[in-house]
Amino acid sequence: LTTPPQYVQVYRSEYLVTISTDKTEYNPNENVLITTNITPPYFPTAICEVQIEDTQGNLVTKVGTIDLSTAIPGQANTYTFTWNSGSTYAGEYLATAILYQGGVEIDKVSTGFTILPLPVEQGMESILTTDKISYGSNENVEITSKVKSLAKNFIYENLKVIVEVINPEGGILSTNERITTLIPEATNTAKVYWNTGTNTPGDYTIKQKVIYQDQVIKQNIATFSIISSVEAKSALFGYIKVEPQSLLMGQSTNFSYQVANIGNVDLQNLTLKVIIVDPETKQAMEGYTYPETGLTLLKGESHLNSFSATINLLPKYYLVILQGEIEDTIIPIASTYLFVKLPATVRIEPESFDQNTGTFTAFVKFPVGFDISTITDATCDGASAYNLIYDSGENQMLLKFRRNEVTVLPIDTHFVVTGHFGEGLTFEGSDDIMKIIYEVAKR
Repeated sequence: LTTPPQYVQVYRSEYLVTISTDKTEYNPNENVLITTNITPPYFPTAICEVQIEDTQGNLVTKVGTIDLSTAIPGQANTYTFTWNSGSTYAGEYLATAILYQGGVEIDKVSTGFTILPLPVEQGMESILTTDKISYGSNENVEITSKVKSLAKNFIYENLKVIVEVINPEGGILSTNERITTLIPEATNTAKVYWNTGTNTPGDYTIKQKVIYQDQVIKQNIATFSIISSVEAKSALFGYIKVEPQSLLMGQSTNFSYQVANIGNVDLQNLTLKVIIVDPETKQAMEGYTYPETGLTLLKGESHLNSFSATINLLPKYYLVILQGEIEDTIIPIASTYLFVKLPATVRIEPESFDQNTGTFTAFVKFPVGFDISTITDATCDGASAYNLIYDSGENQMLLKFRRNEVTVLPIDTHFVVTGHFGEGLTFEGSDDIMKIIYEVAKR
């Protein structure tokens, strides 16, 4: 039994090796000229690897291999390589030459150089836009704030982006700030919203500042205007009510409305109008415009009004529009509807109900000028007419109903008959009988 030899073989290079670069600093995508001089002591069998390393000795990339078998002993042999910095991250690097003999490293030399980022003012693009060039009162301004890194080899950390809205007098109305990090060639986009509210009309400025390491490296300006709320037709807000909304031709109804000045200017000599409009022709019905004139409505103030009117319009649906007028400008405010029905004269027989089975009859007479032959259906307190008999000569109808189909509960002596013409008109009439002897239906 023998013991293995206890020794370590140490290689000592007798080569003279130097390495250098043509400069000490390089921009992105710039060629680095690397020169290696090697003087071998004898006919060599070594090889030399030329590579780029970081300052910790980690391999970045291999540049080339030198076969020293053809090198002249005792004489400096010069080898050159070109390596492009490309988009390699900015920082400190080493150009390194390593000699290997039989696969074992026997020598290593390095020289340092720096890859620079783009100058910070060239390495960043800043864009600032708005979705429109002018706005009315109480309208959102959509601001698009964008910063883009043009650097291929540098990370911008803790980049501060500030967006300010500035009024015509130079006062800052709003400030939005964000912190971001941009990797190479990345873009950071943010939407910033600012509401014009009741700020006065005029030209406004948006300023964007991009700050890196406490220095403003980019600055952008965008402008927009706030126009008068009268011009923008956004000065007034309100509602209008009609009670009742459904009525018979010739009946009266109540109109009430409230209007507020939510704009950015005081309103003088304001006219408010309630207009009844035919929705089919879009025309205002003659005699159905109700103006209120000579009003003053300061910013933030409200105004209330109400009135009654008799409606003698033909049976159909109508639009009821509330609008404001200042000089030649019309400002829409609110709208609702009005439903006019044709009045009919109704007589119910028998005048006393004595059981919850059987039938009852409604005799319905209509105003002259309406074609009753187009009537398609009729109901009385929820019961549908099962028989419709037309008397065109008298312009009336006889309608038959089943007593046990009445659904309006509790049963009383008042009955309402409604129905429809083919052209969309609705009629309505009512009558009272003398008494209920026996309830038609119970809950």
